[in-house]
Amino acid sequence: MKGKIYLTVKEACELIRISRVTLHRMISKGMVPSYKIGGKRLFNRRELIEWVKSQREGKRDFRSVSKKGYDGHIHHQGSKKVSPI
Repeated sequence: MKGKIYLTVKEACELIRISRVTLHRMISKGMVPSYKIGGKRLFNRRELIEWVKSQREGKRDFRSVSKKGYDGHIHHQGSKKVSPI
């Protein structure tokens, strides 16, 4: 997995240590950068790692992670920021 550029859902879950259910929920809310290619959901490894770092550092604007393929929306529940990690 280390040399791969794109990761599957299973590999992404293993890398960031979350369940498939949690990852799918985050995808549906537009919270995590991902691509749908040929019916498969894929994750750019570098973008995913940068996204995790931004979560840890408390940043919520992910537009700098990828110029394409991610909508850059910031998601909140009420007035509380949501941290998936």
